[in-house]
Amino acid sequence: MSYKKNIIRAAGTLSIMASLLLSPLSLSFAQAATGWPSVNGLSAPVTLLVNEAGSWTVKASDPNSEALSYSADWGDASTTTPPVFTQDPTLMHAYAAPGTYAVKFTVENADGHVSHTSATVVVQNPKGSLAISNVAATSTGPTSERITWDTNTRANSSLWLGTSTPVNTSGTPEIVRQARVFHHSITLNNLLPGTTYFAVAGSRDSNRNSAMSSEISFATLPVGGPTIASVNGPSSLDAGTEGTWTLAASDPTNGTLTYAVNWGDTVAGLRAMAMPIIQTSTFSHTYASAGTYDITFTATDAAGLSTTATTSVTVTPAAAAPLTAPTNVTGTSTTEDSITLSWDASTGGVAPITYSVLQDGNVVGTTTDTTFTDTGLSASTSYDYVIEATDSATPISSVMDSATTTVTTLPASAPTIASVNGPSSLDAGTEGTWTLAASDPTNGTLTYAVNWGDTVAGLRAMAMPIIQTSTFSHTYAAAGTYDITFTATNDAGLSTTATTSVTVSETAPAPLTAPADVTSTSTTETSTVLGWTASTGGVAPITYSVMRDGSSVGTTTDTTFTDTGLSASTTYSYVIEATDSTTPTSSVMDSAATTVTTAAAAEAVFTLADIATHNTTADCWTAINGSVYNLTSFIASHPGGVATITSICGIDGSAAFNAMHGSDTIAQAALAPLQIGILGA
Repeated sequence: MSYKKNIIRAAGTLSIMASLLLSPLSLSFAQAATGWPSVNGLSAPVTLLVNEAGSWTVKASDPNSEALSYSADWGDASTTTPPVFTQDPTLMHAYAAPGTYAVKFTVENADGHVSHTSATVVVQNPKGSLAISNVAATSTGPTSERITWDTNTRANSSLWLGTSTPVNTSGTPEIVRQARVFHHSITLNNLLPGTTYFAVAGSRDSNRNSAMSSEISFATLPVGGPTIASVNGPSSLDAGTEGTWTLAASDPTNGTLTYAVNWGDTVAGLRAMAMPIIQTSTFSHTYASAGTYDITFTATDAAGLSTTATTSVTVTPAAAAPLTAPTNVTGTSTTEDSITLSWDASTGGVAPITYSVLQDGNVVGTTTDTTFTDTGLSASTSYDYVIEATDSATPISSVMDSATTTVTTLPASAPTIASVNGPSSLDAGTEGTWTLAASDPTNGTLTYAVNWGDTVAGLRAMAMPIIQTSTFSHTYAAAGTYDITFTATNDAGLSTTATTSVTVSETAPAPLTAPADVTSTSTTETSTVLGWTASTGGVAPITYSVMRDGSSVGTTTDTTFTDTGLSASTTYSYVIEATDSTTPTSSVMDSAATTVTTAAAAEAVFTLADIATHNTTADCWTAINGSVYNLTSFIASHPGGVATITSICGIDGSAAFNAMHGSDTIAQAALAPLQIGILGA
């Protein structure tokens, strides 16, 4: 017989038969009619990710072989109570938030006796869900500093600060801002001048993912620095006009000053000035766009101390150039009853520019484009057109007129399309053919064009039969419903169109095949790793169900699966079922069955030195005839008294046992449930 070292047995599971020998060294045993269930093992995950389903397998037995019921307290205010089981159940659970959770399982038999076991699982956020980058410190004065950083998702802002390293990040942050942003900026005030500080930035997003930066250091500026006496310049400008500002500054040490200016639209580093008491510098800038801009001048001395001064300027739009008249008015397309005009746009003025189209002196339409189609005209008729341009600021009395352009409509004799024949449905990737029959009243040459609804192709010219038939072919790459437009145009430029439609269906997928080559790549006492060759065909994604002895133990979209909670030295039969996203359950594809046998359980081995550490009534081990037993739960109920058992705690008790019981099989059978291993050297 072999037993695992980690077997957990409830106290009181054995009682002593009164009929056994009652001598001082008696070790006789008998089983009670009722008792407590035993929890023999627990297979449990150590770590999980948030929202990842974990599985726990509880192994338990009842002394009377009664049905057991199970319940689980997951440690996150949720519980699970599955149906009554007579075999070892597997319970599933997923956690919504990170943390360390204590999971407690309760096993109850039909007599109401319960046993417990527990485990701990650490739940973590997915790696890389929140990251901090570009942490920087910028001096803004002797007593202030600006700390900035970026995050890859919107998150709040926290900052830990100290004058020694490392910064204590286990306490409350110096500053917390709850607004969730990508770009973070915290200005620290009331700092000590000329002092080195250390800081750590932190952020937390709406999914409770947290991140901290590496520690950075910065030094505040010493007290002192230059003085800016005055800034003189314009308070308003036109866009495109250069403005000039004069800055007067001094340095208490008469050192060299370096200037920089932020114009509010660009930043420029500017000139260094050498050592007058009052230093005057002139700066020029041109704004391209209207608006109000804050201008910041910064003077920095040789010690790195800076002083800033700010002014503002209001920029108004530049005066517009005079509006010009439209030019090059032409008729780009004519039919028997319409004329399409185009022209070159006016320049200058204040946008948007509006164009009025005058036909024979009358306005027939307005547009902000440079094309216009005049419809409802008479065939073979000449029309005079003038295009008037008006901007948004010019009064109507100042409109700019184009030169007059004359355009004549075409004669009223368009071709006729008698019929269009072709398929109303196709599979994607299959070529379709359409036949067009058309005629021209003057027996002229017809030119055909077709718009397939996904591409446009100009096609053949046909010469002068009364009925002209032309065939067109096309292949659609994607499913959908497409409108096809055929156009027949004669020598006079007159056109006729005919439209039909076709519905294109997806190409039928190849049949789904069964998984193949199911093998076990790694097998232990309690688990096996299965792998197989992926199914082909079907409609992705393909889902694989792992069937153990005819029952599903899990699903995956990968081609590997780890089955846990198995029994040692046991043979299992596995079948992998494949299902695609459209195949009904009745059409799943099964692999061939594969059998896997788990490894045998290893015996625990103890030495006499190990046994010697368990030598009290509260913790009593002994060795008898090469086997190691835990007699702690048996001491109080031993018919021969406590002293008989305690006399062999922590030693090899073989001699005492054999002297009293010899080969008594009843006493040996009673010892068997208490065995925890074997005696080694």
